Amino acid sequence: MGGGVHSAQQIKQTDTDDTEDDKDSGSDVDPCDTLLESLRMMCCCILPDGGAATSTSGTMTTTTTTTQYVDTSNTGKNSPTVYPDRYSMNDNQMSSIKLLKNPLKKDQGKKCLVLDLDETLVHSSFRAVTGADFVIPVQIEDVVHFVYVAKRPGLDKFLSEMAKHFEIVVYTASLNKYADPLLDLLDPKGHIRYRLFRESCVYYDGNYVKDLSLINRDLSQSIIVDNSPASYIFHPDNAIDCSSFIDDPSDRELDQIGSFLAGVRDVKDVRKVCNMWREWPLIPHVDGLHFPLQGGDNGGSVGHGSGVVLDARDEQCPR
Repeated sequence: MGGGVHSAQQIKQTDTDDTEDDKDSGSDVDPCDTLLESLRMMCCCILPDGGAATSTSGTMTTTTTTTQYVDTSNTGKNSPTVYPDRYSMNDNQMSSIKLLKNPLKKDQGKKCLVLDLDETLVHSSFRAVTGADFVIPVQIEDVVHFVYVAKRPGLDKFLSEMAKHFEIVVYTASLNKYADPLLDLLDPKGHIRYRLFRESCVYYDGNYVKDLSLINRDLSQSIIVDNSPASYIFHPDNAIDCSSFIDDPSDRELDQIGSFLAGVRDVKDVRKVCNMWREWPLIPHVDGLHFPLQGGDNGGSVGHGSGVVLDARDEQCPR
């Protein structure tokens, strides 16, 4: 299957709507329901309505790597095949799991920033949507279907700026056959150091949990950004609880999160400040904060005006 750029009109949409005329309770399982369930299993947060985005950009890029899924499990960016299970494994077995290698030399001394994918960085839909950034072809039962992906506004700048201060890891409950080619498109410059997929999540109480104790990083130096509280239920103090991104082109939440993260990159323990991200920069004094400069950016955009480290006792700190 050839690659290239396609418009929404050129790509045949897969009809996954329930057939309203089929109301016979004794009928066989609707094949559309089977397709929908397959897509949900692949992409952890795909929504059945697939609401159309209101963005005006109309160019969408496709990748063709899903017909022959790239196996990069032996490289640094993907997770090992472990299936952590808190029900069947004891504490010693769980503590022996290290999902990540040691940080690269260029990342030593940086905090670890763990990012969710779906509804945090992107929104994916199996319906054609106006202004989707990418179209990912996926093969299900010998039929190729298209997943339409919209990036959260500000994502490119967010990744670029955060890579200066953090070791970035994407930790998603989606399957790698969908997430891996998508991340190739989202991160052509390699800002994301590691990719962890569903097999690296802990299945707990019906949810795929991202267990930060397994990533081989100091918890006092690790932050997770995720829209689902169930995903970070083991480590809520490490979490930035962002809202779910669906299709709002005016969403600027990554700007606020990025400004906050740049500001807290040198605090001694992130667990004391993560829950303050919405109030940034008007937060209580904590040693090591990089507050925006007076008269400069006030925390609304990534990476500006944060060149001064203020001690909590410094009278220049915001009061």
